[in-house]
Amino acid sequence: PAAPAAPAAPAQEELEALFEEAGPAARPPPPAPRAPGPAEWSVRRRSGKIFGPFPEAEIVQMLTRGELLGNEEVTRDGVAWSAIGEVEAFGEAIHRLLERPVDLPPERPAGPALAAAEAPAAARGPRWLAGLRGRLGGRLGGLPRWTRWILPGAAAALVLAGGLAVGLTDYGIFFHRLIAGQVGPHRPGARLCAEARARAAEDDFPGAEAALGLARRAVALSAVDREAKGVFVQVAGWMARRTGVAPGDLDQARTWAAEIAQKSPEAGDTLKATLSLSLAGGGPPAPGAAQAVERWLARAPRDEDAIYLLGEAALAGGDPARAAGLFQRLDQQHPTARSAHARGLAAAAQGDAKAARARFEEALARDPRHLSSELELAVLAAASDPEDAERRAARALDAKGALGPRERARARQLRGELMARRPGVDAAARIAEAEKELEAAVKEDPGWVPARVAWARFLLRRNAPDRALAALQPAVAGGGPEVVDLQARALAATGRVLDAVNALDAAAARGASPRLTFARGWVLEQGGKRAEAEKLYAEAARDPGYWEPHLALGRLELRDGQLEAASKEILLAAEKAPAEPDAQAGLGELRFARGDLAGAAEAWRKALALDPFHAASRLGLGRVAMARGDAAGAAAELEKATADDPRLAEAWLMLGTLRWQGGDLPGAAKALEAAAGADPRNAVARTRLGAVQLQQGEVDAAVASLTAASNVEVALAENRYWLGRALLAKGDADQAGEELSRAVQLDPQSAPSRLWLGAAQERGGKLAEAAASYRAALDQDPKLVEAAERLGLLYAKLDRYADAAPLLEKAVQLAPREPRLRVELADCRLKLGQASQAIRIYKEALQADPRLSVLYYRIARALHDSQGEAAAVPWYERAAKEDRENPMPHYYLGFYNKVHGRRSRAVEEFRAYLRLKPDAEDRKDIEQEIEDLGG
Repeated sequence: PAAPAAPAAPAQEELEALFEEAGPAARPPPPAPRAPGPAEWSVRRRSGKIFGPFPEAEIVQMLTRGELLGNEEVTRDGVAWSAIGEVEAFGEAIHRLLERPVDLPPERPAGPALAAAEAPAAARGPRWLAGLRGRLGGRLGGLPRWTRWILPGAAAALVLAGGLAVGLTDYGIFFHRLIAGQVGPHRPGARLCAEARARAAEDDFPGAEAALGLARRAVALSAVDREAKGVFVQVAGWMARRTGVAPGDLDQARTWAAEIAQKSPEAGDTLKATLSLSLAGGGPPAPGAAQAVERWLARAPRDEDAIYLLGEAALAGGDPARAAGLFQRLDQQHPTARSAHARGLAAAAQGDAKAARARFEEALARDPRHLSSELELAVLAAASDPEDAERRAARALDAKGALGPRERARARQLRGELMARRPGVDAAARIAEAEKELEAAVKEDPGWVPARVAWARFLLRRNAPDRALAALQPAVAGGGPEVVDLQARALAATGRVLDAVNALDAAAARGASPRLTFARGWVLEQGGKRAEAEKLYAEAARDPGYWEPHLALGRLELRDGQLEAASKEILLAAEKAPAEPDAQAGLGELRFARGDLAGAAEAWRKALALDPFHAASRLGLGRVAMARGDAAGAAAELEKATADDPRLAEAWLMLGTLRWQGGDLPGAAKALEAAAGADPRNAVARTRLGAVQLQQGEVDAAVASLTAASNVEVALAENRYWLGRALLAKGDADQAGEELSRAVQLDPQSAPSRLWLGAAQERGGKLAEAAASYRAALDQDPKLVEAAERLGLLYAKLDRYADAAPLLEKAVQLAPREPRLRVELADCRLKLGQASQAIRIYKEALQADPRLSVLYYRIARALHDSQGEAAAVPWYERAAKEDRENPMPHYYLGFYNKVHGRRSRAVEEFRAYLRLKPDAEDRKDIEQEIEDLGG
């Protein structure tokens, strides 16, 4: 037997079979092939013709010369047939042939063995064809001449139409692609497709990239290779949702998916490709895509790719139980790393972390290079063992090229979040490293939205809302509720509240969600619309898995003093999110409101353990320190809080107040300005800033700050009080009285407001009303020194010294270290004729404050009036020495020396008097005295 014929032979054999029934032309049966020897192979063409046996080397030469197409079958025993490419030697020959450039060689005669084998068929061709013509001619001979052409013409037309119709399929016109071996199981790319499927089943990024390359090569060999295109689309879809895929590859997958869906919509590869591509975005599958693959799986129950795809579709569609069943079926059918990993994903989706961990470890045991499972183990360990999670993520990243861009982004995102929450001893360095990791995660896969969300959340916590907006911008157009939520918070943090509301409204119009509802409430609360915010929080809290609305509601209840209602909401939030620093901080606020300082501090420290830069918890610890009387400790915590979050207005306000109370007016002004800048609607911050400015003597600035605060909150008693004082300092007693009257109305129990109302009334000449206000202030606060002092001085002004003295005495008792009060009391005693008491009190005041040099003169005058001139002279002399700007001691010393004959000394004293008081009314008299004394 000779070798098979040239490539045209199969077409001839098919025609031979087509006309087999045309006539009983005798054709001798083909000779039975002899059994091949141990090193020989028989060859069977697709038409059924058997040739051979041939030695192995000769078949390789036939493949090399193109005498065999590679779509034949071979056998060594005449019983078991297999594809020629499955024999290693023949497969290598075909592979070498496919890898060569496609240059069609010139036609040449077949080799000797093939020609000899084809000889009998060539000889038979003319005989049976002649018999066919004879029989047809005999049957048509009785018809009219013109009709003899109708039937052959119709047959030719039918053949032509059928051949052209087949051209609409992958088989080509007149099955020319099938005949040429470009389609079907024996096409050139069949082996490449098989290899691509095998590499894709490795379930890792390198395998998927190799599978894409193999499928692309198969398509290059035959542009109509539907299976190769289907494999390419399936792998590209898998990469898009798992490891990341190049945009060009995904675009190519979409093109080929549409192409094969149009030509072969019911083919298995088409259905699987359609489903894989519909899952590429990470959401549920397109309607009908999974059902179509279900129907295909019923016809091909062992199709592992179909089982795997259906499991992924179930996961994406929110049915992890069904996914687990499908993946278990896959694992039973063919246990691999892919099947174990898939079972781990299903277990994780069901919330069974223990089972998921076991499955991922099993996947690693089956294939230690399956680093996707290492990454999933890191994700699982993040909650319970952060150190192990960080080690696993680092191990996965260290393997160069083993992870795809999306997997690398996930690993870096996980590391960054863990570093930010577990900074360790060198917190600043770890936080800086966390920032680098999160930024690198975005660069690894710019299209991976969770990485952008984590990066933006980190930036918001670090008080960088502008950078957070920039990080989110590429994901905003198609972003989900979490993206819009963070965008709105960042916009609100930059003062663009209206833009934040508009963004949330636009997102809600596309589809409402509890997160969007909560975010809108949060933004409205920042804008001062508390009632609307509370309604939205309550609506968002209906979602059983959402903790933030409960925390927000609890904080609102705390502001109203509703501890029981607040307790219910905050405890629920802490129960739902024990690892969230905000939830722990809310627990600290609740305990602080209850007076449990130790419990509050414990909760705030736990929040700081979760996030060392949690400014709200630093603020809480500052409040605890202030409540314990530790001003220094409070200031230290508040300074850290403002450093961690410069926009935390409450921390700035507390720090400014603390500095104000400590007498640090410049430091207080700086902190209160920061508080007002961080929260322009914070009327208390602006009010206290105005108060500090007033005490610094900046009256106009104080009036401006206090007026701005009154425009924000008209019913703030503290603001009306300080605005009244500022207006009084500016000299507007009437307007000051009106503001202070409002302060009294808003807070009737405020003794300082009544005190300064009295001051304004006194300045305006309403002395009786002023006395009543002072008395009311003293009645409300018997320890209010200023009320006793001002009322006493008012009585003294009215010459009611007997009424003034007890009040001034009380003021001295309330503030014994205030020498000013003693002087005022001594003056009153002196007016009452109680010189000895006045002198004693003057001396006590001078002893308490030696800088009160004016008292030397007052003591001298009291002694002069009560005990005579001689007793007063030493005090006049001391007054002249200590109180050098006072001319009066020189006046009395001049006359004293004149009387006692010390003329020159008297002249010196008179001259000193005129020098210190050049506009003295008695100047001429003193000049005459000097002249009389010879001066």
